[in-house]
Amino acid sequence: MFDDPYLMFAKCFATWFRIQVLMGFMIAWSIILMSLSAWQMESDGGDFTGLKFPSKRSYSDWTGTCESLPYTYLSPFEFTFTSNTTSTDTATYCAWPTANSELRICMTVFSIVTLLALYVKTPLSLVARAIFAVYAFIFFAAFVIDAVAVTVGQDFCSSKFPGTLLNQDMNAVGVTVTCTAGNYEVIPVFDLILSCMFFLLYTAWHFTTNLYVTSTKTERKGLLSSGGK
Repeated sequence: MFDDPYLMFAKCFATWFRIQVLMGFMIAWSIILMSLSAWQMESDGGDFTGLKFPSKRSYSDWTGTCESLPYTYLSPFEFTFTSNTTSTDTATYCAWPTANSELRICMTVFSIVTLLALYVKTPLSLVARAIFAVYAFIFFAAFVIDAVAVTVGQDFCSSKFPGTLLNQDMNAVGVTVTCTAGNYEVIPVFDLILSCMFFLLYTAWHFTTNLYVTSTKTERKGLLSSGGK
């Protein structure tokens, strides 16, 4: 009988030191994800806001445009454009919906606090596997939600914002857009990897011995004072 390759891999982390290394890497990964989420909350109109349209509509307040309907539900997206009068390589983009970004930032903050709390052995270690399973599920759900948002935004942009006044203005001056996922596609990848790492931690925790503080008060004090070693 062959052992399951995943379980064999998880057993490679089945020592307290390696568990700590994995958690340390996950904390760093969460901080990067949180930073990316904060960075990608900004929208930028690029050179597009300088175009003049026969309708006299102005897109100088591009952030306001991104936060209006229907764009607020169909972002993120990024595009460059050419028109009858100009072209640009400067990207115009609408950021992630606020709900996506704020939820992701909250999740990463909570995950960092939880991992720091479990970095030494405490009574919380007794329920650690359940906590890791919840985080694995939450970040996988975030991956699905964010991946759908990127796909919808890309399709909406590639179709040149059908059914909107923006679409009418673009057609009026012969604007052609080139849409890309930009840096937005990085976020779902980070979500998925963090979900997988929590599941790996969930599994490795099962095979690791000497993870829990004992019920004896004296032994517990000794274990805590030694930093869980």
